[in-house]
Amino acid sequence: MASQKKGKRSNRKSSNTRSRSSGSLSSSAKTTSSHSSSTRSSSTRSSSTRKSSASKAEPKKRFGTKKIILLLAAALVLTVVVLNLIVVLYPMGRIIDAEKAKAEIEENGEFDCIMVLGCGLWNNEPSPMLKGRLDTAIALYKEGICDKLLMSGDHSSEEYNEVGAMKMYAIEHGVPADDIYLDHAGYSTYESMKRAERIYGVKRMIVVTQKYHLYRALYDADLAEIDVYGICDETSYNGQFARDAREVLARCKDFFVSMFQPDAKEMGDPISMDGSGNDTDDLYYYEGGN
Repeated sequence: MASQKKGKRSNRKSSNTRSRSSGSLSSSAKTTSSHSSSTRSSSTRSSSTRKSSASKAEPKKRFGTKKIILLLAAALVLTVVVLNLIVVLYPMGRIIDAEKAKAEIEENGEFDCIMVLGCGLWNNEPSPMLKGRLDTAIALYKEGICDKLLMSGDHSSEEYNEVGAMKMYAIEHGVPADDIYLDHAGYSTYESMKRAERIYGVKRMIVVTQKYHLYRALYDADLAEIDVYGICDETSYNGQFARDAREVLARCKDFFVSMFQPDAKEMGDPISMDGSGNDTDDLYYYEGGN
């Protein structure tokens, strides 16, 4: 009997041990399953977080590119504004009228010439703006400001003679032909000033054009080492906004060109302004020679 009781107790212990072992295994399986599920959930959240971060980073990258473009554009605009201010403000005090020109002559001596800058022909006649410049220069001539006119413009072919048309207009308005000199290769404002100093030996002059253009003309002449003053045609003309916009860019170009002082496209031998202006009538220029 005792032996049977011991056997029963032993069986019960063994059964309890198996039960506890089974429970432990079951608990371990649950823990492993829970850990695996937690790991998968964490991995899913991490992947979701990375996708979210990537989607947020992409707009920031695009914004950075836009910001750089905007900064470059702002820098360009600022540069254009600064260069225009330099060209406009540099010759301040050099824009005068006929009375101030007379006072300047009394104080510092006579001018070598009055330069008229060309600005196009209409049907081989001076354009309205060019007529305004010529009328202003002719009035100065008749007031005794200077007895020599230098017409500077485009005569790049025999068919297009801007300076010849300018001279004919001045003659028709009472200026003797001998007093009108022609610069046939004044293709740009800078080239007109460079050639006036190098070819025609001009050291001191008055330049005539419209006011929006006069600032650059004075700037270019001064850097070409000409003692220059400007008198402007005060007439208003249509299309001024387009001319002002073009002039903004032209001032930037001439700022750098005048800094380095290259030769004009067409140079050549010196031409004296002590003789007759008619000696300069028959010249014409073309790209590559004269």
